[in-house]
Amino acid sequence: MVMGLFMATMLIGAMWFMKGIGDAVVFRDRMQEAADHEVFSSAAVHARGMNLISVINLVMYALTVIHVVIAVLKNAALLCIPTPAIKFCLAAWKFLRTVLRAYDTGMKVVLPALSAIGTGAAVLMPWGGSGAAMTVGQDYQSMGVAVGPSNIPGGSISLPLGNLFGGKKPPSGSGSQAGPLARSGSAATKGNQASFSADLKLGLPVTLAENKELCDRAIGKVADLVPGPFGLLIKFIGDAADDCDGFPWENKIVGWKKWYGPAENGNDWLQVWSFSFPEKYDEGLAESRVALALGGSRGPRASAALKASTVSPPTYFAQAEFYFDCEKGWKDASCNGDETEATFSMRWRARLRSVKSPNFLGMILGALGDGLVGGLVDFALDAGADRLKGTKIFRDASAVLARAGRGLSIPGAGRQGADVLGNILDDGKDAIGDAVKGAIGDAIGSPTGSNMPTVLH
Repeated sequence: MVMGLFMATMLIGAMWFMKGIGDAVVFRDRMQEAADHEVFSSAAVHARGMNLISVINLVMYALTVIHVVIAVLKNAALLCIPTPAIKFCLAAWKFLRTVLRAYDTGMKVVLPALSAIGTGAAVLMPWGGSGAAMTVGQDYQSMGVAVGPSNIPGGSISLPLGNLFGGKKPPSGSGSQAGPLARSGSAATKGNQASFSADLKLGLPVTLAENKELCDRAIGKVADLVPGPFGLLIKFIGDAADDCDGFPWENKIVGWKKWYGPAENGNDWLQVWSFSFPEKYDEGLAESRVALALGGSRGPRASAALKASTVSPPTYFAQAEFYFDCEKGWKDASCNGDETEATFSMRWRARLRSVKSPNFLGMILGALGDGLVGGLVDFALDAGADRLKGTKIFRDASAVLARAGRGLSIPGAGRQGADVLGNILDDGKDAIGDAVKGAIGDAIGSPTGSNMPTVLH
């Protein structure tokens, strides 16, 4: 019986010791679950924010398509003026012009309102994700902090520095009196407006863009719906029209939201990290159970000290990302970059991933390359184009095209002929700028942190 009591005491101590270790294991697993739950909740809110921005962009795009259809019909009515149906054509042109003006009056209110909602979502939704993480942490009796690059707000910077290059204004024959087919943004309508502009990330990986780009997309979409030469004619009329200039078309503050250049699926710009700080370790009993198993083998003082000790739980880490669920490859150009449909499709998702260290240097270089260096490239090209438009060669070539245009009976065709050269120059300038900025982005690379093997997910 004495031996049995001794063995029973040993078994009871061993059981309590195992219970204390088990509590520690369960606690650790539960706190890691809390960190995972917190960061995934935050990433899901980020994804909902991107889906909301996509919905707003789609609504703005649909409204722009209607605007473009009315504008193309209005300008197409001018093509039949030389025919016997001139009275009907003029009446149709006047009617459609009235309809377009009334429609644009509403657009000047609706587009800025939609843009403001999208901007608010881009800036506030990441902080909503941080709030969701804190709420989840409370359920696990821990303080959850979930942050990422999207929590840092940004905007658009523009400085009127065109006078530094001494650019000349375009020929006087193609100034503010451009006809109904004058293209917005051409030499005829802009003049010397070279300025430094840097487009920074708003919060979520999107930047502000002019609604005029939606017009260009809509013109191409409408032209694709009409087969053969009529589609080309519609594209020419739409590209030449001045119906997408001024407010709210040429103002980034009230524009749609474009994909942020350095961001790509899987890189650090789309990541969220969480830090979970448990309020206390277990119920405060695990230490006593271990102390009971130790008994007095280390002395009464050591056992009493262990019973009275308080273990400080460690910080738990987790990582998640939001991403565009593209139909093609993860790194395909159609899934990343300015030409992607990511901001026009509600296919944003969230997922957990293994913990990686943030690549702060890569993100800083990417932001500087896209914002500062890219802005300087655009500024230099704009200033150079302005100077070229003021040269004698450009003026003489524009005059030749203007004389060719006067042979047409369409109002403003002479001025439009003078604008053709400016349009070609602007298109070439944009192509060169995109190529240079693309090369800079490729040289910098996509910022992605390294694995942290000591941090279990």
